[in-house]
Amino acid sequence: GLHFQGRWGFDGSAADWDALSPERRETCFARYYEDLERMAKTGLFQIAAHPDLVKLFAKDAFHAWLERPESLALVEKALVAMKENGMAMEVSSAALRKGLGEPYPAKPVMRMASSIGLPVSFGSDSHAIADVAYGFDELAAYARSFGYTESVWFERRNMRTRPFA
Repeated sequence: GLHFQGRWGFDGSAADWDALSPERRETCFARYYEDLERMAKTGLFQIAAHPDLVKLFAKDAFHAWLERPESLALVEKALVAMKENGMAMEVSSAALRKGLGEPYPAKPVMRMASSIGLPVSFGSDSHAIADVAYGFDELAAYARSFGYTESVWFERRNMRTRPFA
């Protein structure tokens, strides 16, 4: 997953985001999806982790940005690039653990991913044993609400599917 814009680790500090103007935040959101599209087009990756991590410290501003057609167009370009390059999109419970009240990604991103048939994989971004597979039942229910019935994983770069339990 993407964590940097240039040398700035945008998921490192809420204080960094507090110092940004609304216009600068929107530029960061747009750049995130432009970078995600470029990453997908390399063909080097199988799964795009936490595909809206950029919302971590600016969730309300991110949701407002997502309401604009031009923003959704950037998101769609990134998701289409992922699909065209044989990738899956991670649905992650890490945002739930971090108190965001929603998984990664947000509903508009999930809706778009489902509409283009982008496969999903589950992850918890566990940095501790207790967090392995955290909230996977909730993730399955979330994905199911967008029409998904299976998740994927990769074995030697080959996509494998598994129906939700």
